[in-house]
Amino acid sequence: MLNNEQMADLVQLHEVAERFDAEVTIIGAAALLCFVDLGRFTADVDLVVALDLKDFAGLSAALKERGWTQKRGTEHRCADQAVR
Repeated sequence: MLNNEQMADLVQLHEVAERFDAEVTIIGAAALLCFVDLGRFTADVDLVVALDLKDFAGLSAALKERGWTQKRGTEHRCADQAVR
C-alpha cells in the first residue's frame, strides 16, 4: 500500500485537482498494490490527471505554489519537494 508521505501527496494533489474539476487516477505498481501483494514497495506513484487543456497551466502553477517541481525534459513528471 501507500506510505504516509505518498498519501499526503495524493491528498494535496486531490485538493488542487478539485479546483480545476480534474480527475486523478492512480496507475502502475501503486494501483496494483491496492489489489495484489507484490511482495515489495514502490517508491513512486504513477498517476493520470484528466482536465481541460485550458486548465493545465493553472493546475501546474497551483502545484508549484505547493512545492511540486517538474524536471526539465520530462515535463509530464511532477514531484513534491521530498522527492528528488
